[in-house]
Amino acid sequence: MSFAKPEIWEVSRLVEYEQNTRIHPKFQIIKNSIQEFGFMNPIIVKEDGEIIAGHGRLQAVRELGIDRVPVLIADHLSEDQVKAYRIADNQIAQLGRWDDDLLKVEINDLANVE
Repeated sequence: MSFAKPEIWEVSRLVEYEQNTRIHPKFQIIKNSIQEFGFMNPIIVKEDGEIIAGHGRLQAVRELGIDRVPVLIADHLSEDQVKAYRIADNQIAQLGRWDDDLLKVEINDLANVE
């Protein structure tokens, strides 16, 4: 099994993929999440800095004025794997379902926190 290499990069090193198929609205929950919890999900990049996954996170950190972010360098992927991963990464969350009963419990627990 191969692993991506974690590093901290200057935001200026990141290169947006010109054919990114995911549309990110101006208002992003990602930005609010970063402000509340910190930067929890690294941007996945190729060795040359081109983003594989994380365009929305990049947009959020730019708006927040963050200069450095964690990245995972996925240098073990072929070009075809990079393209497939870009699509898969955006689909994974959409294909999942919520357990509505457990979700209500979790939200109620949060609502009762003082």
